[in-house]
Order: sequence, then structure tokens, then C-alpha cells
Amino acid sequence: MGIAILESALFVLAPYLAADIRFAHGVAEAQGQLGPLWIRGVYFSAAMFLGLLATGLYSARQRVTTAGITARLGLAACESFVALAMISYILPAWIIGRGLLVLTVLIGFATCIGIRLGAMKLLGADVFKRHI
Repeated sequence: MGIAILESALFVLAPYLAADIRFAHGVAEAQGQLGPLWIRGVYFSAAMFLGLLATGLYSARQRVTTAGITARLGLAACESFVALAMISYILPAWIIGRGLLVLTVLIGFATCIGIRLGAMKLLGADVFKRHI
């Protein structure tokens, strides 16, 4: 539960970091072209959360290997990319933009890997292997 909350909170910030990387004048230019980034951060966070939930990464009964977690994280990132691309075409007012979307998803993927590797180091891999 704690990992889900931490990841969701950091996913909201991913479009801001992506905008800072993508645009010459950073977040201000991105907000000028696209509108408020916090809305895009919220629905990116929701898309990533649902992708991670759908791949079973928030399940207490999972058997983990590093390769398995990485594969499921990659699948969840791809799912969120497709969902957000579809939202951008269905609701043009909510568009993120191709470059910003790719960077946001990559940042989200890297965030997931960092959080999970940090949790494994800090708490030990046995925390993720327990059966309830």
C-alpha cells in the first residue's frame, strides 16, 4: 500500500520533469502550450496506477524475480502510454503531446524501478515474497 501511494504521488510530478527536459523554457513553456500540467499529472498517475494494478504488481501474493518485475513494469508503462495516447486523441483538450508523453512514461518507468529496487534493498526481498 505504501509503495502504491508513493508511486502515485511521484507519477503526478513526472510531467513536470518531462516538461523541464523537453521544452527550452521548461514548465512555463509547456503550460503555455498545453495548459496546466497538474491535470496531466493526475491522469498519468491514474493510468500508471491502473497499469501496475492490472499487471499484479500491487498484489500481496506475488512471487518476484527482478526480471519478472521489470517485465511487468515495462508492460504497465506500455499500457499507460497507449491509454494516454487514446485519451489525447479522444479528448484533444487533454493532449499531452508525443514528446512529453514519451518522456513522462519513461520517467514513470524509471521511478517504478527506483522505488522497487530501493524497497528491496531497504526492506529485503522477503517482504515482497510473503504469502497472506
